[in-house]
Amino acid sequence: MVFELLEAAELEKGEDKWMPFCDEDEWELACFMMKNLGKTKIDELLKLSHMQKSGVSFDNTCSFIKCINSLNTGLSWTCEMINVEGDMVGEDEAMKQEMVELWQRDPVECVEELIGNPAF
Repeated sequence: MVFELLEAAELEKGEDKWMPFCDEDEWELACFMMKNLGKTKIDELLKLSHMQKSGVSFDNTCSFIKCINSLNTGLSWTCEMINVEGDMVGEDEAMKQEMVELWQRDPVECVEELIGNPAF
């Protein structure tokens, strides 16, 4: 019942059922990518010539995540670059380090969203 009311309200505003995606196919692709692929694999997939010719509305992980974040439900993600020290020694005899993305949500806001969301 709640979902039907939300969908009806979106349609009244003139919003497309699949927004922010172009159509159902792009929605299914986004669902598959979120469930099954990490950042590196998403970038690899979106760089394939077939994907570039397909006209999907995102061309890399960053634009894909922005599209996901524009969905009407849920809290936004934040990205922080952190320096991670590995377990291998480099040529300079120091432990190797790498800058990586840490995507996160505020856990307190997540709990508040769950408590206040009628879908849950």
